[in-house]
Amino acid sequence: MIRFPRTVVALDWTGETAKLLKVRIAGSRSQILDYAVSLPAQARDIGPLVRDFAGRFRKQLHVTYPGRQAQIRQIDLPIASESDLASSLPFEIRRHVPFAGTEDWGVYYQILRKDREKGRLSILAAVADRAERGRAVELLASGGLEPRRMELAPLAAVNHLIHAGERDTDDCWGVLDVGATGSWLVLKRRGAPLHVRSLPVGCASFAQEIVVRCGVSRQEADLVQRAEISLSKVKPEWRDRTATLPSLLRNTLDELAVETMQQINQFRMRQGPVRRLHLGGGGALVHGIATVLQNKIAIPVLPAHPLQAFAIPGTWDDKKRDHFEAVSPQFLVAAGLTRWWER
Repeated sequence: MIRFPRTVVALDWTGETAKLLKVRIAGSRSQILDYAVSLPAQARDIGPLVRDFAGRFRKQLHVTYPGRQAQIRQIDLPIASESDLASSLPFEIRRHVPFAGTEDWGVYYQILRKDREKGRLSILAAVADRAERGRAVELLASGGLEPRRMELAPLAAVNHLIHAGERDTDDCWGVLDVGATGSWLVLKRRGAPLHVRSLPVGCASFAQEIVVRCGVSRQEADLVQRAEISLSKVKPEWRDRTATLPSLLRNTLDELAVETMQQINQFRMRQGPVRRLHLGGGGALVHGIATVLQNKIAIPVLPAHPLQAFAIPGTWDDKKRDHFEAVSPQFLVAAGLTRWWER
């Protein structure tokens, strides 16, 4: 079947930083046409922002919604038809996720692979609060946006990791995506089920610690956290103090390290040691976070590069390429929203 090139615009926005990605999906490797990072002041500002970025492709918009309490599991089942799977999957998931049977929660899934010889299916299933999706629809509608596709943020990120890592060796590795309100940890080993867990610490926790410790506003704390402004500039009395960003964030970084280590230890008992951890999301740009985590969990912590799956236009100058490289770790969810592997 002939598949024609198509262009997709991905928006990863949960009420704070908006990450936009425009991708042309064609041939053996998809190409990034453009990217943007912005901080809309209000919900109504997101519409003009997206329309200006998307241009004539605004009807090809894929967006995320938070899934703050979502749970994701990889489940192996006997091969079944789509209709049988849709009807039986909620009962199967209830064995793994206790709240999956309540009316407030929806079940979403994707077939990862079929092994016809063994008669087995591998399913990536997510359980999430239906109300969160409804709130996201209303928020986008207030900005005049009608997305073509909506997907859970963690599910989009995990999908990208699965398809981008098809050539991985058996080495165990993980990705820690530090988002605005929480984090997601994905631990992976070829041939073994994914270990996907949500962690309660995110960029909002970092900002709140700066607010409490330094007596600045939340807006100022966000700027300090992203190293867009020095603490001594917003709080002159700190000028003569030695206060690195990791030291200001020591409580939340300790909490994040402990939560991460607990999950790594659980995975290690079943699947073996985790060799490295890649850091993604907006939190990956917090100065010093990788070094602190590496020292605390005692494995290498490296920046994630989710956009390596795409080709970069040859017309970009060095300045744009360097900036793109610097901010790319926070585009993990946006990369998954494009569904670049569905050629």
